[in-house]
Amino acid sequence: MADPADDFAARSGRFVEWFKSIEGTSLSDKISLVDLRSEGAGRGVIAREDIPVNEVLFRVPRSMVLEAPDIVVHPTGEKRCQVLTISAHRNHGNDAGLTSVLICLEGQGSWLPLIVTIIHEYLKGEESYWYPYFQVLPTTFNTLMFWNEHEVAELQASAVVKKIGKSEVEKEWKQKIIMPMLAQPLAFPLEEVEEEAKIARLTELAHMAASLISAYSFDLDRDEDDGNKDDGDEDDLREDDEVDPLKGMVPFADMLNADADLNNARLSQEDDNLVMYTIRPVKAGEQLYNDYGELPRSELLRCYGYITPNYAQYDVAELAHDLLVELAGLEDPKNNEAWRRAVARLDDKEVLDDGYSIYLRSPVGGPDAYVPEDLRTVLRALTTFTASGFSKFKVGQAMTKEEATLLSAAASRRLSEYATTLEEDRRISAQSPVALPNEHVQASRYTAAVVVRQSEKEILQLLIDRCAAHLTQLQAESQATARESQKKRKLGDDQHRSRKAVKANGHR
Repeated sequence: MADPADDFAARSGRFVEWFKSIEGTSLSDKISLVDLRSEGAGRGVIAREDIPVNEVLFRVPRSMVLEAPDIVVHPTGEKRCQVLTISAHRNHGNDAGLTSVLICLEGQGSWLPLIVTIIHEYLKGEESYWYPYFQVLPTTFNTLMFWNEHEVAELQASAVVKKIGKSEVEKEWKQKIIMPMLAQPLAFPLEEVEEEAKIARLTELAHMAASLISAYSFDLDRDEDDGNKDDGDEDDLREDDEVDPLKGMVPFADMLNADADLNNARLSQEDDNLVMYTIRPVKAGEQLYNDYGELPRSELLRCYGYITPNYAQYDVAELAHDLLVELAGLEDPKNNEAWRRAVARLDDKEVLDDGYSIYLRSPVGGPDAYVPEDLRTVLRALTTFTASGFSKFKVGQAMTKEEATLLSAAASRRLSEYATTLEEDRRISAQSPVALPNEHVQASRYTAAVVVRQSEKEILQLLIDRCAAHLTQLQAESQATARESQKKRKLGDDQHRSRKAVKANGHR
């Protein structure tokens, strides 16, 4: 879409000028959009001078946000496509082809409608209101969706592999958005002639749009009112979708890079504006950082295409629910009526999941300190299950021998599912430069994969060690209790013999 001959700085400059030209925006003179490619970060926002806490960095009117038009029902019964907040510059809500596709997506969340809207605007080229914005957004990505099969294989048994789902996603897209867009050539004009080529191009654009949403969008609050309608009729009704948060692309807010430790700015939604504030003082020359939240590096890689040591503190290893059931010795649980009743009870408690995350963020403590409460409840149910039910887990209860044994067995099984050992990964990580396994793998992606899988193995091994220490402690406590009981019995026996002797002497 952008002219390939345009240089990086020129596109940044045009974007800033466009941003400042929109009514309702404000941009602090204390910050600058800069080129950080030398640091591997693309663009970023730098403080030009000291900025105190709670100062406004920029303000974005809601009308400037790139979001899917809303579906409204006119009193005549006709469904129409209506942007949530209308700007005179935004006319994509009146496009009949876009409306036709979006109406088919009612009630299916905000992702698919936004993907379609981004593709529609992207294909408009310079006619799009957001053209200067698209010029500073990437069109290629390093997220797991774009890794080849050899690179994905280097993640080995990481649970993140099953979350990629490229073939499943493309199958859903083809049915729900690709073919409907293909049927609206005026709204989605393509240079390709053959249908298969058009499908391939729209799929490529859908991946681009989905990646932009994943990496750059923000969750937005829904407007309380219906906004300004095209026909001015106050009786129009908007059909809100409550399936998931409303997603929107917020120009300039997504120019900030993210860092868990250096986070110094935060986006706030206020009435009809989105405002970026500093949340701590920023020195001149420092970069402004947003934050993704507590994401493990596997998710950082899946959603954003990179990893950073600052997010190592949030890394997790996952234990599958089915694995725990198998190791608990429940034979054919699907045909076990008593277990089905137990599952229903657990489901009512909202503790069941496909997998459970293990966080080991402290160098001390037993396994019970690092296992989430929902998993503790499931472990208690699995280790105490009988035909009549199972024992309830109460917060604060220590992990039992049976629970620690099951947890250790699950962690050991998971560890064995990886193609390399923890020690082998440690040796690979120590290499400089790293030796690639084959010619199909990019060095940066291989390095990231090793970091992710090694961290998961470290967590699993640490969990195994903690379980072993806990079991040793339980055994020691049991032996101590047994010795104390034996001592008390011996003392009781001695006292009993003494009383008998005294009694016998009294009869003489």
